[in-house]
Amino acid sequence: MSYLSRVWLITGTSSGLGRDLVRKAVDRGDRVIATARRLSRIEDLAAQYPNNVKVLQLDVTEPFKQIRSKAQEAVLLWNGIDVVVNNAGEADALMETYKTNVFGAVNVTNTFLPYFREQRHGTIVFIGSRSGWRTNFVGNGFYGSSKAALHAIADALAEEVKPFGIKVYNIMPSGIRTQGINNMRWVHGETPSSQCSDSIKAISDYDEAIQSITTHFQSTNSHETGDSQKVIVDLDISKKCHGVLDLLDQWGDVAASTDLSE
Repeated sequence: MSYLSRVWLITGTSSGLGRDLVRKAVDRGDRVIATARRLSRIEDLAAQYPNNVKVLQLDVTEPFKQIRSKAQEAVLLWNGIDVVVNNAGEADALMETYKTNVFGAVNVTNTFLPYFREQRHGTIVFIGSRSGWRTNFVGNGFYGSSKAALHAIADALAEEVKPFGIKVYNIMPSGIRTQGINNMRWVHGETPSSQCSDSIKAISDYDEAIQSITTHFQSTNSHETGDSQKVIVDLDISKKCHGVLDLLDQWGDVAASTDLSE
């Protein structure tokens, strides 16, 4: 059976996993609409793959109407879209983190769902993270919670669009060696105070924790064991899941005793 070429739209392709996904799709013989906040960061992809890649400026934190307009433009580039990959991230502050990782992904998805429902097929991919499960990590609260929210949205959406022939995948990579980590504030600078917001710097009690986070990311940068070209399977979250099951076993009797007394 011959392979049927597909059209992908991938957000956040200026670096990291998004850029590697573009190359992987092209290697399969597919066509790609690569997007990024700054067009100048991805024009090289179109130059490298002139027959397979078209680029489009897209900031997923923009209002829904603007993203919908971009979606209409994107559909015309290859006369259709088969796969949408929500990869764009990551931001620093809480609101920006959620705008990028959650609301941005939801808005991009909603702009393409009408096309997928009409054609009765399509694939939506959410690039989640192990951090959505591994939330007991200092400094991971904002990012991890945003990915946990994305996981829940993806799970529900998968059931909602199943009748229309639309597939939803939630990818949870971890320890992938890409250039994306170089955009993180923890990787650069010599002191914790150079990498944190004023609100954090004002609380000296957190200096030790901040230094620990900084050391972790600086030591792991470029030493990750995961290959983004072999996307995407990671079983590290199984440890956290077993921990949750153990907790349920410990508190099972208590949880079962909350029924109303008749």
